[in-house]
Amino acid sequence: SGAKVVQAFSYRKKINIESFSRINRENLEINVQATKVVSSIGPTMSVIRALGIALILWYGGMLVSQGKLTIGTLVAFYGYVDMFFRPILMITMFYNTLQSTLAAAERVVDFLRWEKEEDYGSIDKMPEKGEIEYKNVVFGYDERIPVIKGVSFRVRPGERVAIVGPTGSGKTTLVNLLLRFYDPWEGQILIDGMDVREYKLDALRKSIAFVSQEPILFDGTVYENMTLANSSISKEEVIRMLEYLGLKEIIDKLPEGLDTKILEGGKNISMGQRQVISYIRALIVNPKILVLDEATSSLDLYTEEKLQKALEKISKGKTMIIIAHRLQTIINSDRIIVIHNGRIVEEGTHDELLEMKGLYARLYESQFAKITT
Repeated sequence: SGAKVVQAFSYRKKINIESFSRINRENLEINVQATKVVSSIGPTMSVIRALGIALILWYGGMLVSQGKLTIGTLVAFYGYVDMFFRPILMITMFYNTLQSTLAAAERVVDFLRWEKEEDYGSIDKMPEKGEIEYKNVVFGYDERIPVIKGVSFRVRPGERVAIVGPTGSGKTTLVNLLLRFYDPWEGQILIDGMDVREYKLDALRKSIAFVSQEPILFDGTVYENMTLANSSISKEEVIRMLEYLGLKEIIDKLPEGLDTKILEGGKNISMGQRQVISYIRALIVNPKILVLDEATSSLDLYTEEKLQKALEKISKGKTMIIIAHRLQTIINSDRIIVIHNGRIVEEGTHDELLEMKGLYARLYESQFAKITT
């Protein structure tokens, strides 16, 4: 919600107060106007009803005095007028409630009209090899501005490929397209030779474990968050996996270990701890394809080193795509792809890219200079 940011920046707090006051005044004016309309309906209908009764009594009285109408008929007409206006008066009494109900119904209808995620794939089977290929992929969030501009590369089964580049160059977008959060405008993304759109979404996403740069945790225990992708994994299995990966001591530092209660969003633990839990959640499901998007950006060096060792243990035979800004974490990758302004500008191993003395070499030298100073 940004509450801490607002508290930290007093100028923004002043803007928020002014914005709230303006919206509050507008809401007050609209509600006063609506109340005036609602309040006037009842008295108006009562006046019309009284005029109708007075007209019947006056005209009916004249006819009764002339012998053209019986008193019983006049009384009946009086009753008819009362029967006519009674439901109308009832409607006016509930007019405000009716308007609120209609407004709520409109929001429900808008929600029901939201487009469902298109799942037009026919392949239920998960990919077996984990080979990934991008073919002339073009995509953008704004239809006039492409973010990815004709990107093509191949990741062989079991290969570890890092994607690096300046902020905003399109690295995370490539991963979003792989997971079919979006579909490319042009080109194809293939897994095991099949277009990702041919796979059922469930089969596609079960084969890919994704660790994002913004770890998302849910209300529940650490254990429940770790087994989010597969709730059938027992607590004992989780403990054995943590011991095998050498990560158990990190979880043991939490107040109640795996049973530690986590508030929604992980508000009661640090960003680093959130990333560790999110990281382990992906490793536990033992995926064929592992995608890490700045997965260690909020970790201290000690914890990052332990996670890197855990990754080495579990990554054998797995296809990996690593997005990183800290180039020190990806120098051992089988291949590094450098992307800039939505295009691949360099590709090779760490040593090969340094010899090219291009963008990667400049990025690495700038980071190395910061570390040494």
